[in-house]
Amino acid sequence: MAVGNVVRELIERAQARSAKVRARHADILPPHGEPWHPIPFFGPIEDAAALTVAMNPSADEFRSRGWPATLTASTLADRLVGYFGKNPHPWFGPSEVPLRAAGLRYGQNLAHIDLVCRATRTIKAGDRDAFLALADDEADIFFDALVAAPNARVVVLCGSITNARYAHEHVARHATAHGWRFTPRPERQRGGPFASMHELRGGSRVLPILFASASVNRRDGPGHYQRLVLAHRDWLAAQLGR
Repeated sequence: MAVGNVVRELIERAQARSAKVRARHADILPPHGEPWHPIPFFGPIEDAAALTVAMNPSADEFRSRGWPATLTASTLADRLVGYFGKNPHPWFGPSEVPLRAAGLRYGQNLAHIDLVCRATRTIKAGDRDAFLALADDEADIFFDALVAAPNARVVVLCGSITNARYAHEHVARHATAHGWRFTPRPERQRGGPFASMHELRGGSRVLPILFASASVNRRDGPGHYQRLVLAHRDWLAAQLGR
């Protein structure tokens, strides 16, 4: 599958700042010597009809999974576009389960982007502020990845940026600075995991968003995420024109 210039340039920008990111955020990044690449997306981003969005790539992605130490932007782009044709990380299985009801499959019409394109060490309570700083520094890459997905008609956003900020709060926090408008304003709901619908508007483009407060890797399993998404399968299908 050919990779367009927008995607290649996205990866080039992320790679160009890797040394700076490593220097500024070394305390929460994987150790030197392990493969470590920016991952602005997984899957056929330019053709995807839908996107899932979570926190950041797992550090396990680079362990014993055949990643070389160095990659050109073109080679990394090709690997990421074709990612689901080989050996995707186990996270994507439970993420896809509730989306199948809307006809979505990773590697076909579904791709994934993260709020932070950098793998980190396991984030602990004491790392909260450091990870939030990384997320704020890298917010532009997330919005650039949305631009690189021109055919996406709906976004499924889940989880939180540590316990301090839900994912939809993070997106809303940075949207205006990057030429988007997030509506309606994120609000937290009491009584356990919840879902809400929003829109991101950038110029003439409108991206409907389904936010699920529960993440796939929640401690008690992906069940809450799957339930929240599956409950909105008709809404998802409507956004996709099905």
